[in-house]
Amino acid sequence: MSGALAGAVAKTAVAPLDRTKIIFQVSSNRFSAKEAYKLIYRTYLNEGFLSLWRGNSATMVRVIPYAAIQFCTHEQYKKLLGSYYGFQGATLTPIPRLLAGSLAGTTAAMLAYPLDLVRARMAVTPKEMYSSIIQVFIRMSKEEGLKTLYRGFTPTILGVIPYAGISFFTYETLKHLHAEHSGRTQPYPFERLLFGACAGLLGQSASYPLDVVRRRMQTAGVTGHTYGSILGTMREVVAEEGLIRGLYKGLSMNWVKGPIAVGISFTTFDLTQILLKKLQQMSSVQRGSSFQFLLPNVKEKYCSVKKLIGASIVSQYVMLCYGYRKEIFNHSCQNRCFDKKKKTWKLIGFYAELHQISHSPVLVNKPIV
Repeated sequence: MSGALAGAVAKTAVAPLDRTKIIFQVSSNRFSAKEAYKLIYRTYLNEGFLSLWRGNSATMVRVIPYAAIQFCTHEQYKKLLGSYYGFQGATLTPIPRLLAGSLAGTTAAMLAYPLDLVRARMAVTPKEMYSSIIQVFIRMSKEEGLKTLYRGFTPTILGVIPYAGISFFTYETLKHLHAEHSGRTQPYPFERLLFGACAGLLGQSASYPLDVVRRRMQTAGVTGHTYGSILGTMREVVAEEGLIRGLYKGLSMNWVKGPIAVGISFTTFDLTQILLKKLQQMSSVQRGSSFQFLLPNVKEKYCSVKKLIGASIVSQYVMLCYGYRKEIFNHSCQNRCFDKKKKTWKLIGFYAELHQISHSPVLVNKPIV
């Protein structure tokens, strides 16, 4: 959920700039900040303010699952690599940290690619041509074949490996260095935005030529070109427009859009994660406080009955009468200490005894009333 929200907020914030960048990427027109401004202004005058977000619905359909998969798998890859190399994901060394980001981006791109192609088509065509996302899929399948849905897939994967790897690596590294030098475990929101901006700047600059190739191949069916391969597309772009003006067209706009989008994305993800963890802790505290009023009664009956009869009967008496096995376990987790030799948490005193009894074979096979 945190990843999906992060992607949606970030992409919506920069949608007009993103659409303008794509239009220049797939055309032979020379890019400049002045021309980009003119294009945005003409679009606003001719088609209205909301037309600047044309294709954003397709972007949301793509970016919500994409961002959710990317952030979620990044956390999982960090854990897997951490267990493989013998340390926690938060303290991964540089190479595994870079690898975790690249794997996360690749996984997300593979699963959400057709939606990225549809979004590119809608961004560069008039609204009369494609009225909805479904129509794009239908017309492309009929007119160009199903294989078209994965046109430009190879440059996408080749581009996302350095982009996602460098982005996650830079952001995680800056947070780690910040914690070491400042003594604070959590950066301020504006610091997160700055770290994310640096990550986006480096990641997108490293993979930008492949992004241009990807857009050219994705929109070949509506621009009249026939791009067949990555190298062929690069050669044609360089021959027509030059190396810098062709393969790096729109990069200056990307230096504005990219850092903003990535900074918002990483910051939104982290802050949402922190908020959800706090809400979870608050709900746990509330459950614990509600049980606190009943605990003394359980403890008193437990101690008095134990003197008269055995522990196995006591466990059935306490648990079957009160149905507190889960609650006692939750409460006992707050009464524990860390065993440095075994490197595990252990329960202490009365709670340890209750926890041991509540998980005994006698009780586990008994229904709780």
